[in-house]
Amino acid sequence: MPAPTPATPLRVAMVTPRFAPLVGGVETHVMEVSTRLAARGVEVTVFTIATGSEPRRQVRDGVLVRRFPARVPGGFSWALKAALTREAGDFEVVHVQGVHTALPVLALDAARRAGLPTVLTFHTGGHSSRLRTALRAAQWRVLRSRLRGVDRLVAVCDYEVEYFGAATGLPAERFSMIRNGAEPLHVDADAAPAVTGSPLVLSVGRLERYKGHHRLIATLPELLRRAPGAHLGIVGTGPYGAQLRKQADALGVGTAVSFTSFASDQRGQLGTLLDSADVMALLSDYEAHPVAVMEAVALGVPTLVAHGSGLTELSARGLVDGIDRDSEPEQVADALLRTAKRGRAAPPPALPSWDDAVEDLLHVYAQVTR
Repeated sequence: MPAPTPATPLRVAMVTPRFAPLVGGVETHVMEVSTRLAARGVEVTVFTIATGSEPRRQVRDGVLVRRFPARVPGGFSWALKAALTREAGDFEVVHVQGVHTALPVLALDAARRAGLPTVLTFHTGGHSSRLRTALRAAQWRVLRSRLRGVDRLVAVCDYEVEYFGAATGLPAERFSMIRNGAEPLHVDADAAPAVTGSPLVLSVGRLERYKGHHRLIATLPELLRRAPGAHLGIVGTGPYGAQLRKQADALGVGTAVSFTSFASDQRGQLGTLLDSADVMALLSDYEAHPVAVMEAVALGVPTLVAHGSGLTELSARGLVDGIDRDSEPEQVADALLRTAKRGRAAPPPALPSWDDAVEDLLHVYAQVTR
């Protein structure tokens, strides 16, 4: 049933730590839903942290983007909180995208002070810092009272509902499930893929240790022994890149690994590369409902993931193949070749789209603004 269309445009303040042109799963999610909401007549203003030389105020595809400085790392932008508090009367709902920084605390406090309804989408993910990972439980305890005050909590996977239901003590009816859209990227038939191999294995994600790229590099000597033409394409940027290159050189497989990345306006080139892959692999420590995996599934690319967190349910639903995260290189090589051998398959018909996600969001907004 389509979401009700309000008589006057709904005005939403969407708060997120990172936004396009920055690249990542949360960034893609926010861009996809915000632009589609704007196309449906919703007045969306994105409040985010300023990075680089992007303008502090701009309109992107019908979405007003406001960027604010953060003098303290981790999303502590008092300027953003002050602006949201000062301009609260311009909005009817505050939607916080992401729970992993300090920004939700500031945004939810500003919304509460203004008496605005709130929605929060978790978008949980891993982190390479063992200290920050160890502190996550304490972080959720600090956030518990604020999460209990949110009008609607949105999860992108069953794991988040179970985890945060236990962490907050809130009943299931306070949660909504809105999964990331799974739509095939545009593929430029006239463009050659940036990387080739037989088989070509792609690992897409920010260059952080928790993303598991290093597990695939460790597998390469065994994979090359069985398939001499194999090549690993690592797609992404991040602070762990130098260590990954050193690892490949130390194992003598540097020529069998390529590093590449694509800007937010180059997703067609990413689609061309992804469409040419024999297998997509994500052996991450933690993922909720990764956009990169769903884009591979939507293209029919055979995909292998590490069991754990939200990835386990993708395997259980038969969308991807799964393997234990601590498997030996020989086992990972076997799994990669077995997954690649499956070949292309038509994407499952029941995959959610970004339009489905927006339809669900409109229902949530209607519920909390009544």
